[in-house]
Parts: sequence; structure tokens; C-alpha cells
Amino acid sequence: MNPRTTEPLHQDHLFNDISLSCVDGRCTDPIVGTAGGSIGELIAVLAAVEAHTGQALGADAVTEILSRVAAEVAPIYHHSDHMCFQRLFGGEAPTELSPQSFHDALDKLDDPNVYGCGHVAGMLRAPEAYCVRPGLVRDTIAGFYSLLRGGHPAMHFEVLEGSHAEDEVHIIEDCGPRFSPHRPREGSSQRFVAHPHAATLIRDAYAQDIAQGFGLPIAELRSAADVLAERMASRTLDTLARDLPRVHIPH
Repeated sequence: MNPRTTEPLHQDHLFNDISLSCVDGRCTDPIVGTAGGSIGELIAVLAAVEAHTGQALGADAVTEILSRVAAEVAPIYHHSDHMCFQRLFGGEAPTELSPQSFHDALDKLDDPNVYGCGHVAGMLRAPEAYCVRPGLVRDTIAGFYSLLRGGHPAMHFEVLEGSHAEDEVHIIEDCGPRFSPHRPREGSSQRFVAHPHAATLIRDAYAQDIAQGFGLPIAELRSAADVLAERMASRTLDTLARDLPRVHIPH
């Protein structure tokens, strides 16, 4: 399991200058990384909510949660790549599409081939392995794009260029209140970059906010989300980086 912390998470604690990005090796900026970025951690929490309550969250409820936790806890990051962005939006920014064209694009979100994020696409390709409902994944991403289109300032979206050529997985063993961003791509060299402690912090902060909103036990939701997130991240790295060496980098 990831290390546990009891210290509070504030917006200037981790996300003042940098978002919790995806582990994707195509990014050229220094990142603090987790599988799928912060939206991947949020999906794990929402899946834990559904497992605990035995009820599916509605699309409107998911969008409301997205908007609230992004504003009150920490921003939401999601990424695509050039090819999948073209498939989904025709290469146009979501804000530039007509309402009908935007609606038509969201109708494609059941197809994993329109996702440039392998972690999120993997959830749709193998929902049983990820222990997540496909409709929850779709509604979360649709809600993200709708809030992005509406101008929500805490929706962070990135379109990555190039193809995957990672040769290592770097696991950054930060354990303090600040984290060491690492650059996944330098020239032709790529590596996956994961900050498990940062992922635990943001996931716990989302879980606390959502548990309070639903009247759920915070500790139980955190624990269930931790288990799901670890399973999801392991599945993604086993799929995308099965034979790559894991390099542990101390703080």
C-alpha cells in the first residue's frame, strides 16, 4: 500500500505550480505523476463510493462532484494525445465546437479508442480487471469535458504529441509535504514517472470531501479507494510497462 499521511492537503500544498499529471512518458514538462493523473485517482474514489453504497452515481452527480472537488480540494487533470483528440473532437478545441458537435463527440466516449490516456482507456477495455463500471468512467470524462468547455478554471487538459517509447518506470519516493517533479521525456528518451505518495495524498483528500458529502465513513472510503487505485495502477503498468525496469528514486 502507499504510505499514509494525516496532514491536510491545501491547494498550495501540492498544486500551486504543478498539477498531478499522468505517468505518461510523452510529457516534456516536469511532472508529479500518477496513473491517469488526478482524474484517475478521482475515478478510484467514485468507484469505491459505488461499491460501498451498491448504487450507481448519476451523470449529474458525477459532474457536481468533479466541479466541487476541483475547486475546493485540488485541480483535475486529464490528457489525450494528438491522434485520439482528432478522433474525438476532430482536432478542434471543445470550446470551439458547436453544441451539437460537442454533444456528438461525447457520444463517442464509450469507445476506448478515443482516449489518449491508456489508464482511462484500459478501464473501458477491461472494466472487470479495474473493478469499475464503464458508465462511471464515461460520465466522469464527459463531465470533465463539459466543465472544461464551460470555463471551469480547475480543469487541466493536455494533448500530448508523439508515440510511446518508454524504457523505464521511475518511482519517486517522496515522503514529505513537497514533491520533486521529474521530466518524463528528454529528447528521444522517455520513462513513466510515478509519485505514489502524492497520489495517496490527493486520493485521500478527494475521499474525505466525497465521504462527507455522502455521509459515508471517511476511513472506510479511503481504504477502499486505496485498494482500488493500487489495483488500477498496477493493471495499467502491467499492461503498458510489463517488461520495463522499475527504478526507485529517493527524495
